[in-house]
Amino acid sequence: MSTSTKAPVSSSSLDFSRSRQRTILYSFLVAFALGLPRWWYLTTVPRASLPTAAIHSLEHATMVPVSLTIAWDPTCSWRAKSENQQQPLLPIASVGELHRATRRAYARVLGDGDHNGGHGSSPSLALAGHAPWRVHFDVAVSSALLAPNPIATACAVQGGARKEIAVDADGRLVVAAESMDDAALQLAKFLARVSHTVATPLETLPYSPQYELLVSLIVQDPSTTPVRSWPIARVERSILRPLLTQLLGPNRVDIVSQVQYGGDPGVGAGTEAADSTNGRPIVVVPADQLPHFVNPDWKLATVSPNHTGVHLITYLPDPWRPITLMRDDGPTQWNDFRVPRWGAVVVRNRTELGDRDLDELAGVWVHHLRELVGVRSMLGPTIENIHFAAGPLGVNAVEVAAFHLGQAAVHLVETTASLAALVRLTDQLDALPIAPEIADRVASAVAIVTRATTTSDNAVGAAEQQFAAAWAARQAAHEAFFHSDMVGLSYFPSEHTYAVYMPLFVPILVTVAVVVVKDTRMRRAGK
Repeated sequence: MSTSTKAPVSSSSLDFSRSRQRTILYSFLVAFALGLPRWWYLTTVPRASLPTAAIHSLEHATMVPVSLTIAWDPTCSWRAKSENQQQPLLPIASVGELHRATRRAYARVLGDGDHNGGHGSSPSLALAGHAPWRVHFDVAVSSALLAPNPIATACAVQGGARKEIAVDADGRLVVAAESMDDAALQLAKFLARVSHTVATPLETLPYSPQYELLVSLIVQDPSTTPVRSWPIARVERSILRPLLTQLLGPNRVDIVSQVQYGGDPGVGAGTEAADSTNGRPIVVVPADQLPHFVNPDWKLATVSPNHTGVHLITYLPDPWRPITLMRDDGPTQWNDFRVPRWGAVVVRNRTELGDRDLDELAGVWVHHLRELVGVRSMLGPTIENIHFAAGPLGVNAVEVAAFHLGQAAVHLVETTASLAALVRLTDQLDALPIAPEIADRVASAVAIVTRATTTSDNAVGAAEQQFAAAWAARQAAHEAFFHSDMVGLSYFPSEHTYAVYMPLFVPILVTVAVVVVKDTRMRRAGK
């Protein structure tokens, strides 16, 4: 019986094996020491710092200060000399006394139930639709030479028993009163009317950095309505573009026109009836069917896909089947209707469109654009005996100023909400990148909102400047929130990232750690 024995391993072979093992171990350790920091740097999401503390403080702000200053011109310098002679000027001893009397009357006119006195002696009104925000009004009457950014210019004439205010298209007031106190009361009523207009902004178009006004002419039957073109360029150049520039600012609305043929009304819009005068067939569209009048097959897409569309549609029906649009109380005023936050439709039972028709249409379009943009009407006489005159574009300068102040407040509130939502989003998703340009836009928006909500005087500028600044703040917040770096990828929590990398790194780290421990023990044992 034979037995086999293993040859003894020489100490030199063991030393070589251990040396090679340690070389491999040290190579792993060096690779980890050099590679892990680099891996950590490459997998770390770049996040620029945001002014989080400032944004959190804005969340607690609930007051938008608005200054309403009237520039007092005792000579009524803008009026014709003959008018001044017909109505003698009302002497005002001191503009300072008129200022104090107007502030006292303003507080009385607004009423204790409509405001609170938490912001000095001047009242504030709740900003409609944006609770708990309020608008704090600081009213003043100052000399025309010293008035900072006045909302209107005013003077007074002796009106006897007739106490009223006439406001021309440029926002200049002529107050008819018997005394300084009467003039102050009339000014207070005017300021209260403006204040309520500012604090109750109308529902407007959905916010967009850029709009596209699509003016469409739709001809139902081109064989019976031989309209091949329409002189829309003149109306666009003289009315539409100047009006939108005055309301929304320059370069914020693109105007596009088109003509479509063969467009029928939507299914279910209108029922046939007989005309009461001649018995001819007509189509009557009652109020509950107006939303169905716009046919989904009409080509109404915007030319620029990133622009928000606003539509002004002029519809020419078949002349043998004229269309009448109805409301609950009878036919509509201009055979038209408006779709809130979208546009308006005007039906013209015509076979052609000339310059006179375009002028009439322009007046209807101005009316609808005012409502769509959110200009609350002040035109005509009011219960406070304030008569507002319309300008050549269908708006009064005071209307425009009140619109700008009200929309500026809305933009500031919405900007604050967007910034707060952005901070909450970045706090919840720590893998969400924050590029430097995003931080710059956020910082710009925060600076504008902070200044607008903490400045109690008129240093923020005129109404148009305040509107432009608030628009810029909202645009910056909008661009930051919808930046391509933030919405272009899918993000997940950090623990998901660890779950992806652990199957790769844990087995390697465990093996290396076991070898390190074993080698350390052998060294201590002197082997």
